[in-house]
Amino acid sequence: MAVSGSPLGGRRRPTLAVALASALFAVPLFLARFPPMVDYPQHLAMAAVYRFWGDAARGFAEHFTLTWWRPHGAWELLTAGLAWLMPIEFAGKLVVALSVAAVGPAALAVLRRRGGDGWWPWALAALACAYGYAFWFGFVGSLAAYPLCLAGVALTDRVVAGEGGRRALVGLFALGLLFYGVHLQFLLVLFGAAGWLTICRRAAGGGWRWRGLAALAPAAALAVGAVAWMRWMLPAEAVSALERALATTPTAWNPLSVKLATMGGLTFGVHPGGAEHVAALLLLAVGVLAVLCRRNGEAPAGEAAASFEGWTGSRWWRHRFAGLALALLAVYLLVPERVSGFLVAGRLVPLVAMVACCALPAPRLGRRGLLALPVAALVAWQLAVVTLDVRDFDREAAGLSELLAATEPGRDVVGLVFAPTTDQVPAFPVLAHLPAYYQVRRGGRVLVSKIDLTHAPVAYREGRDWGTLPIELSERNPQDFDLRRHGGRFDYALVHGDRAHVARLFAGRSLPVRSAGSWHLVELETAVE
Repeated sequence: MAVSGSPLGGRRRPTLAVALASALFAVPLFLARFPPMVDYPQHLAMAAVYRFWGDAARGFAEHFTLTWWRPHGAWELLTAGLAWLMPIEFAGKLVVALSVAAVGPAALAVLRRRGGDGWWPWALAALACAYGYAFWFGFVGSLAAYPLCLAGVALTDRVVAGEGGRRALVGLFALGLLFYGVHLQFLLVLFGAAGWLTICRRAAGGGWRWRGLAALAPAAALAVGAVAWMRWMLPAEAVSALERALATTPTAWNPLSVKLATMGGLTFGVHPGGAEHVAALLLLAVGVLAVLCRRNGEAPAGEAAASFEGWTGSRWWRHRFAGLALALLAVYLLVPERVSGFLVAGRLVPLVAMVACCALPAPRLGRRGLLALPVAALVAWQLAVVTLDVRDFDREAAGLSELLAATEPGRDVVGLVFAPTTDQVPAFPVLAHLPAYYQVRRGGRVLVSKIDLTHAPVAYREGRDWGTLPIELSERNPQDFDLRRHGGRFDYALVHGDRAHVARLFAGRSLPVRSAGSWHLVELETAVE
């Protein structure tokens, strides 16, 4: 255990404090029936395919095949496995909650690598960044990748420093392979971080040590091979019409000024009244105060002083995590926002903020109380904002469960969602994919699904996909639904909006309609002429 004067304050107390704060920070997810995450229902639907594969009434085996070996399927497989022990919707929330809560302990692991330069409350500042871009968009793989990246950085740092022996090396190798199922983009980020730490050791006078890169190289090669296979080697018939259309969309780049201006929203989400700007200002205040109250480069006494012996006392090595945060920021500023229709740059911003928090200098002993106040305010503010957003979203989603309970299993459903945002979450279309809960609870097929993508862990059987229909009727244009042209393809339409929307969509036809809240279930079986 570190001496009492160590900025890390020993091991047991910081670990307990961070663990409790992290658990509390994940509580909002369990306050509502549906998490306000755009793509989350589609990921949960794919997990349901695995969990209820043998249920004939749901018809999954009739429509789909299981492609568990493809990348990015770890979340669905883990959720499906947990769903044998608990309801699948609770299992999905639990996995997301663990992804959010794990940021705190993972950041603490990075801070411990800094020895006397680290201060454990910075882990709570990193935790406050967990409800960012990836959360609101429902990017469950990216959300899980953040704590894994932080843990990977800590483990890589240990390997590069020559610590841990074979066990650390094998652990890093296994972690790299795990990223194949979590998210390939962040595997490449971790590989780049390993390269940076290797350079820092060499610049500090510790010589070259390639073990970190070597441990991650097989997984990185697997990632590159998987991307090449999906991009250039798959036969044309194995790629859906939707993905072919996405591949033709131009690469989108934001100006540097826009990238910088949107970092607060990407880190904390976008909320009414600019609540994310308050969080960004609090984080900025934490950073400024940390620099002003730092220990002026003085190494601590006692056991913590071991962190600064020999080449590890070099500025290159002591500031390696600050350099890593700057490198990640540079990557964000250089890469495009969209490539082939997929969002790329924004996913990096919460990780940039988390690593930057882990790189903040330890304050002087007499200033730690002053620094603890803005950290506590940041965590409390973000927790309150997210809690309000979750509760508001639950009210907007009210009625959906009642309508889903009235449906027959194994049918074909189209979601027609008007006004997909809410008052509390105005920047993300969090309602757009809620119709996928039909697939979670009742099976069948839902138009517009992640299953159309080649990296999904579920694929359509030949002749069972929707063809070009997801392009005609995407979540962005529900008004284009035409009863004569499209009605015969579906058994139900789940409409979100008011009665006027339903009347316009089905004008002149008397169809069975059930309504609950702002949701409407229209039976289309009788609509075919």
